[in-house]
Amino acid sequence: MTEQSYIARAAGWIAGRRVKAGERLTMTPAAARYEPVDMAPQGAQTKRAARKSSSPIADAPADQGEAE
Repeated sequence: MTEQSYIARAAGWIAGRRVKAGERLTMTPAAARYEPVDMAPQGAQTKRAARKSSSPIADAPADQGEAE
């Protein structure tokens, strides 16, 4: 089965972890059947997918020394 995006209806424990109301998460439809979640709108980003892979420090310009 493929995972789909869902939104937690209320704060509490969902799929073995603590979540906030409105938090987006991914799970299989079979698992979602037993949890207090609603389907996320199509095209919605999940929390896991929204994270950046690079560090903001790595994106900073290298030359930020003192001006002469």
